[in-house]
Parts: sequence; structure tokens; C-alpha cells
Amino acid sequence: MIDVYNRAYQPTAENSSNSTSFDHNLGILVSHLTSLAT
Repeated sequence: MIDVYNRAYQPTAENSSNSTSFDHNLGILVSHLTSLAT
């Protein structure tokens, strides 16, 4: 689970000023967590 979080978060660390990228990756993270939960 931590690996999934890191993969989703790393691109935003490179583009911290790009809120759209952050929202997109946050959505990916939520999707992964939802998949793991079900």
C-alpha cells in the first residue's frame, strides 16, 4: 500500500506547483485504495 502511495505521490513532488497534476494523482491514489479495499 505504501508503494502505491509513493508511486502516486512522486510525480506531484516534481510538479508541486501544478495543482491539476496533484488532483489527478490523488484521484489515482484513491482509485488504487478503493481497489485494494474491495
